[in-house]
Amino acid sequence: MSYRHVWKRDLLSSYRSRLVPVVALLLLLATAGIILGMYALDNHGPPPDQRTAVFAIGAVGHALIPLVGLLGSYSALAGERESGSVRFLMGLPNSRLDAFLGKFASRMTSVGAPLALGLLVCTAAVGALFQNGSYVEMLGLTAVTLLYALLFVGLGLALSAVASTSTRAVVGSVGLFALFRGGWPALQAVLLEVTDAERYPFAPDWYYWIGRINPLNAYVKLTTEYADFGTGSHPLLTRAVETDYNPATEEVVVESTVQSFAVTSEFAAIVLLAWTVIVPLGALAVWRRRDLL
Repeated sequence: MSYRHVWKRDLLSSYRSRLVPVVALLLLLATAGIILGMYALDNHGPPPDQRTAVFAIGAVGHALIPLVGLLGSYSALAGERESGSVRFLMGLPNSRLDAFLGKFASRMTSVGAPLALGLLVCTAAVGALFQNGSYVEMLGLTAVTLLYALLFVGLGLALSAVASTSTRAVVGSVGLFALFRGGWPALQAVLLEVTDAERYPFAPDWYYWIGRINPLNAYVKLTTEYADFGTGSHPLLTRAVETDYNPATEEVVVESTVQSFAVTSEFAAIVLLAWTVIVPLGALAVWRRRDLL
């Protein structure tokens, strides 16, 4: 059970370095602060709809949580090697598995605890005060968002286990975030150009398979499960529904949709779970075999 000792030691160290308070404040402002502010500013008409709250959490969380998760865990193991304290970390009775699990639990506590608190405040506020507010649906959104945070803490820890120095680990973290946020859609656009693929009304299926493997897109797709976004396309997702407006009936009519499994919520859930499980297991395999001194 020595991973618990690693967890306590690392959490205390993170708190003393002000990492935990900064992360906690950032995540509370980005979740509970936004939702409560949204309600306070919209007090001259009907209360805001749950859809606006879900959209706000999804839009802010899909970019902020990866940054917090990666930068909050990149130094967990690389920093120990760099400072030479890995000799004490790996001292008896700690094994390499204990060190990896303890660091994972500590960094997830640093990110997950304030995030869970902020989202529970959101759940209470949206369920009680917002139009169409549902406690159950907001708890579902909270669970998906915590899984998303776990994914990026695992990615950051994986980089920390593989990189030789903290500098390389942080460069890798920033590079990984840039890849997911900007490089991935750029790659899709380049592939469309070089293959001269037809884009209208929809791009070919492979375009969606590549795009929805990105965990940022998978998370945003899952957030649409917890609010009625109607027939319009979510602004953060590639358009997968073709609609038209009928002025006679004042209704938006769905004309066609992408039929690929890649655009479904089930595939998005598989993508999030796969990233969350496979990457830390691969990093653990590398960590258990590498020369640490």
